[in-house]
Amino acid sequence: MDIWDQILKTRVKDIERFANLFPQVIDYILFKKRDFNDDMEDKDDYFLITEENRANCVFVHVVPKELMQLFRQMQIQSPNEFYGYSVLAGRRDNKALRVTCFGVPCSILYKSIMNNDIVKDIRQDSIKHVVLGMVFDDRERLLMIKTTKHPYEGHWTLPTGVVNNNEQINNAVKRIIHNETGVISEFVKETMLIDKFDRRNNKNVLIHFTLCIALNDTTEIGEEAEDVRWFSKQDLLTIKIVPEFKKYIFERLF
Repeated sequence: MDIWDQILKTRVKDIERFANLFPQVIDYILFKKRDFNDDMEDKDDYFLITEENRANCVFVHVVPKELMQLFRQMQIQSPNEFYGYSVLAGRRDNKALRVTCFGVPCSILYKSIMNNDIVKDIRQDSIKHVVLGMVFDDRERLLMIKTTKHPYEGHWTLPTGVVNNNEQINNAVKRIIHNETGVISEFVKETMLIDKFDRRNNKNVLIHFTLCIALNDTTEIGEEAEDVRWFSKQDLLTIKIVPEFKKYIFERLF
């Protein structure tokens, strides 16, 4: 396991504490004009560490003291790269100024920022948002598509797609459902948020699982689907479903 795998999998003990702290630190940097002369500020249970040139950016890291050894290993083993979640908090010396928090999953930090009225509009450009729509009709059948995407060609999955810039999750999932299946739907709620990290593209991927109600049951096969069908609960037990989504579907139906 390399240093970035360790960092991406490591969790601080008090996740809630640092999730609440993160938007406060961004506010501190953005609006209270933090003095960058100090490379390290020693707080009660964390360090605020400034790196002037990592990946051609200025980074300010929130590092819980319990993870300081891991942070130092990162500085030695990978001094010029950064893989993981960071937010763009402005510019300094013609470089992007980015803020990170060690030991807290991207999905939790994202929610923490979105729930903070002061910093919720900060640019979270290290994230790609993906939505999945669990769509039911008035007969309680679930809408599924047979995918053509590698490596699960021929498996059934939920309508899935990428959220456009400045697009709301509820609008994105309705657009994707209609484009992939021809079904018009009504957004009900987001049911789960999970995060992954795409090392190849250096992007955090937030996957938004949503519940929707169909307003019609006429289907059309989209470009990336081999087939589109409605399935009863019992029928779902007989088909091949993309493994990473099968557990989510079955937990909500059985």
